[in-house]
Amino acid sequence: MVSKRKRSRLEALAKSNDIKGFLEEFQKESDRATAILGAAYLDEHLLQLLSTFLVDDEGEVGELLGTEKPLGTFGARIRAAYCMGLLAKEDFEDLKIIKAIRNDFAHQLHGLSFNGESIVKKCEKLRAVKRLRPNSYHSSREMFVFTTTYILMELCVHSIMFEEKRCQVPSVTEVVQSLSV
Repeated sequence: MVSKRKRSRLEALAKSNDIKGFLEEFQKESDRATAILGAAYLDEHLLQLLSTFLVDDEGEVGELLGTEKPLGTFGARIRAAYCMGLLAKEDFEDLKIIKAIRNDFAHQLHGLSFNGESIVKKCEKLRAVKRLRPNSYHSSREMFVFTTTYILMELCVHSIMFEEKRCQVPSVTEVVQSLSV
């Protein structure tokens, strides 16, 4: 039997290899693939973060987070994670911009790139690069990739941090006692 601590370390190692592989592939893709894959990967990590934080009831959590469920979309997961205190305001704002960029690339059939005026304007609003590299120039694609990578790392750290703070279902006795205080 593998201890919980050892299993957690093995899972972290597997995730780091997964992230490394993703980042290598992610940076070589076309602009469209970069925008869509980056957002999809962030969406998956938001799903993992929320799953880690919510009560340990796979069926009920699945009813919230599954496809076509209340928290089954990238936008809903961004908002829920922020409202639960799992994301900083700056990361929340950057994730909304990443979602908008992803939508632009997903819904325009051709001719869109990170050099297009509308995408450049959105990328210029990304805060992570400005916070961490305030006096350096980056192309809009570099800003998108940097911000996506930064938030991805933040989500991984948060998943570990909030695993210890998982929501707990109170017993009926605890609820009654809290009402009588």
